[in-house]
Amino acid sequence: MKRNQREINLFQRILILFIILLLPTFFVREYRLIKSKKETRILPAGEFTSHTITPTEDKHFTFIVLTHNDEATIQKNLSSIQSQKYQDVHVYYLDQKSEDETVNLLMQEARLSSHVHVIPCSQEHELLEKYYEIVMNA
Repeated sequence: MKRNQREINLFQRILILFIILLLPTFFVREYRLIKSKKETRILPAGEFTSHTITPTEDKHFTFIVLTHNDEATIQKNLSSIQSQKYQDVHVYYLDQKSEDETVNLLMQEARLSSHVHVIPCSQEHELLEKYYEIVMNA
């Protein structure tokens, strides 16, 4: 009987110790969860677009555009890239043997802007070589 009573007392002590050690961790976790929900706020969409980024140093951007029979969309592409407000931008059009007026339209635009460069390529290895040169020299 005494042994049974001792085992019950030991079990009760272990249970109490277990409760004492685990309950605070549960409450701390719940407290952090509730606190994070209170601190979360949803920003209005206007706050995302109202921030302006001020450059700390000038960056140079190079766009490489691969074209092939894109006469229908090339003007939209040109105007989209040129509508950028950033000044230090160069655009390289690598043409892959277009059979329509794509190259002629690009050449006309290249004459008007010093930032647009057109490179017609007649073979695939030439295209890859020019692409590599542009990337390495940009």
